[in-house]
Amino acid sequence: MAKSSQHQLWFIASKAWHGSFNLSDDRKTLVLSDASVDFVNSIADTHQLQILTDSKQPLTTLDMRDSESAIKSVVDCVRDHPFTPQPSPESGETSFYGTAFFVGRHTLLTNNHVVKECRGPIRIRYPDKPWSSARVSGADDTNDLALLDTDMESLAMAGFHLQPRLGESVAAYGFPYAGVLSSSGNFTLGNVTSLTGMRDDTRFVQISTPIQPGNSGGPLLDMSGSVVGVVVAQLNALLVMQADQSVPQNVNFAIQAPIVINFLAVKGVTPKLESSSVGRTISPSDVADLAKQVTVQVSCQGVATRTSRTGQQQDATFGVQR
Repeated sequence: MAKSSQHQLWFIASKAWHGSFNLSDDRKTLVLSDASVDFVNSIADTHQLQILTDSKQPLTTLDMRDSESAIKSVVDCVRDHPFTPQPSPESGETSFYGTAFFVGRHTLLTNNHVVKECRGPIRIRYPDKPWSSARVSGADDTNDLALLDTDMESLAMAGFHLQPRLGESVAAYGFPYAGVLSSSGNFTLGNVTSLTGMRDDTRFVQISTPIQPGNSGGPLLDMSGSVVGVVVAQLNALLVMQADQSVPQNVNFAIQAPIVINFLAVKGVTPKLESSSVGRTISPSDVADLAKQVTVQVSCQGVATRTSRTGQQQDATFGVQR
């Protein structure tokens, strides 16, 4: 909407408000771009709204009866679904998405590559809940791990099992392809296909559990519901196809639990170890329910670099997509 002129006005509702308002080209609509929730709620709470000039000369009086529920519904909608402006292509900014899970009451674990390019606030949320803020409190770029602190309280905390077995069933839960796939999260099943990663890197396990960009930082769980790794990357199918004329299928990786435990200990976080659950098996649906209690979506705005893309990064040397 074009804005032709700006005016200093007083709004007298359940409170008195003074600010700069724009008048649209058709001279029928007042526009206030940074209205606070308190301002809008005070209008909803009043039966009569007076509009005055900067010198407090009356301009008009509006009957606000029967408007309260409609106005407050808009306030609730904006609060629960905050608008994130899309940056212009010239700005070099992009949206980064990923997954994190609670390892303490107010402490989360994710991949470092999910948050290291963030230039704006880091936001987290459970599905269907409002966004809350988080901040990086520790990072390990070598092992691609990061800790986040938040004032939001966890519904539950993840417990770890240190020794996955070759061939055992595992599951991943996270938020791939934000804005395209389900905002309630995705749960996928697979197996541990190798106890080492690319070039026998012992920091990783290889899994057949399907993952996509946005799963990064999420938990890899065994069938007791314990975390056995942190989802980190998938083999880059395009690079492999170009180099080897074949398409890899479900070649994905997670950071081994002992690496994660060591990182947490160094950062002063005492992990929850699930020795009592070893050998216990529950249904995949129950594992999914446990995962949903500890896992949140992560979002931020950042500056795109040569190696970063929306929700993912790429290591061309290893043909690995993060």
